[in-house]
Amino acid sequence: MTEAIVVQAEEPKNENPSAIAEGTPSASMKHILIIYDDKTGRIPDPLEQNLQLMYRYLGNQVRRHYYRYRTLTEPKPCAGDNQFLKEQYQKEKEEYEEEVKKYKNARASMRWFLQQDQLFLVLIVTNSVMEYLLEDMQQDPQLSSLLTHPNHRIVHVLVRPTAGVSHCEPLCAYEGTALEVACQHIATTIESIAREYFFGDLMLPRENPLTLLTSPTSIHVSVPDRTAQMLAGLLGPVQAMLEQTNARIVESQQLAIAERSQREITQASEADLRRQIEHMDERLKAVQKQQNTSLLTKLRRWFKVSSSN
Repeated sequence: MTEAIVVQAEEPKNENPSAIAEGTPSASMKHILIIYDDKTGRIPDPLEQNLQLMYRYLGNQVRRHYYRYRTLTEPKPCAGDNQFLKEQYQKEKEEYEEEVKKYKNARASMRWFLQQDQLFLVLIVTNSVMEYLLEDMQQDPQLSSLLTHPNHRIVHVLVRPTAGVSHCEPLCAYEGTALEVACQHIATTIESIAREYFFGDLMLPRENPLTLLTSPTSIHVSVPDRTAQMLAGLLGPVQAMLEQTNARIVESQQLAIAERSQREITQASEADLRRQIEHMDERLKAVQKQQNTSLLTKLRRWFKVSSSN
């Protein structure tokens, strides 16, 4: 048999679900109903702590309720005349009947919550929660219509990988500080959606400790980023090696540039010297040609003089 129990976490004394169901609450009252189960979808403690703080920020106009799915198994009668086993069975049977009674009251309260005009429904999604909901919606058409009421706002938090839900990463993928940050983000997002859903009807509490954190005289003391420190420790030797490699590359490039400049200078000097030699050779040839011409002229004059004598 399936049981659902409403858990009133830090609720005022007059917030008993049965009492609410019997009475007539204020028309301005808003309700948040969180549905989960205790098989595999128990609300993680960091998320529950952030949700409790979220309720405080939303103020007293928003009433919070929990609906917990459970599976109850009726105890089997004992066989034989063993008195101890008979007493044990009787005790377990009384406990079971008490749990069944709580189940009926809790289920009636849950149905009453679903009938309200302004209900903010939060589903803690796991495979078992989806199984419970599927069974309820198939067996109880009226409950199915209440769960799918068009005026209700439904938000789901994926806690464990669930068939058919693959658009976001499950909360169980986080641990340690990452889990705390993820739960804080979820609670902040739910609060933002709730304020948008209740809009002007939601009065903010007069006193809010967040004003202390945003005060001009408030000083935020931060702790060192352990991730950054760890990365610095891991990347420090790598960075040093890269700097050494870069220095060697720069040095080799500078040496190559110097050698290339020297070669260019040497080539330029050789070309200039070659031009000078060619110029001198041309001048030598010109001088030699001039001397030969002069000598030939002298010889011709000498032969001319000799012939005349």
